[in-house]
Amino acid sequence: MVHQPAFMHIDTSVDDGDEEEAQPIEIETGDVVAFSGDLVHRSLPNESDKPRITGVLRVIDMENIEEYRPLYKALSYEE
Repeated sequence: MVHQPAFMHIDTSVDDGDEEEAQPIEIETGDVVAFSGDLVHRSLPNESDKPRITGVLRVIDMENIEEYRPLYKALSYEE
């Protein structure tokens, strides 16, 4: 049995009839999918013997941020 690491699962609800309007997509290894964070989405269980690797990129309009607090401090080799 392949060990599946735990991840954060968020249960969501949809309005009556919304699930029937679902638009399935099939992707291949190396494909990129971009969508709004407001999109209710899910994926089917990984039934392969290889781990599923994903990445998340978030883009934020800085004009909507009240206070800029970078998560990472820029490193400089100059004094």
